[in-house]
Amino acid sequence: MKPNQGVIITTEIQNAIDSCAARGAGIVIFKAGIYLCGGIELKSNVTLQLNKGAVLQGSAKYTDYKNDAFIYGKEVSNISIQGEGMIDGVDCVNPTGEEGFRGPHCIRLVGCKNINFTGITIQNSANWAINCRYCSFGTVKNVTILGGHDGLHTRFCDNFTVTGCDFSTGDDAFAGNDNRDFMITDCKVNTSC
Repeated sequence: MKPNQGVIITTEIQNAIDSCAARGAGIVIFKAGIYLCGGIELKSNVTLQLNKGAVLQGSAKYTDYKNDAFIYGKEVSNISIQGEGMIDGVDCVNPTGEEGFRGPHCIRLVGCKNINFTGITIQNSANWAINCRYCSFGTVKNVTILGGHDGLHTRFCDNFTVTGCDFSTGDDAFAGNDNRDFMITDCKVNTSC
């Protein structure tokens, strides 16, 4: 994939993810530059590696997303988003969304296990930055969240470790319900709630 094309390359990114999954596992590497795309879907045993200077930038058109998410995963395992790069949700407005403006979550996972987010920065999430439901065994390490709404919002999740993170959010830094076995350490939080 080539960055800085100025056009949406959702299909190319999804094809790279699907190709890794078809081989049983793999890493999709984003080198420095801007990658403009709509909603993409994670697959089991696939890592998204965002190198320093890489920006996975969301489309400003809410119709370019499905599953109410920029990055979506359902019932997948051994997934990772890591590196020193950034995910930018561009505050995509959905006039039919929650409160009449909220757009897609930056990352939305449902029923997933063995999840790793390390080193990345998430900014301008149009809704929650990381939204996990019914997920198990998650690691959120050295992640920075800037702006948006909730930072890490989990429901019915278990066995998560959150460490070394820096969340400056527009709503709750951490939120959720019916979770168990969570450990949150050495995090810096600046939140409006």
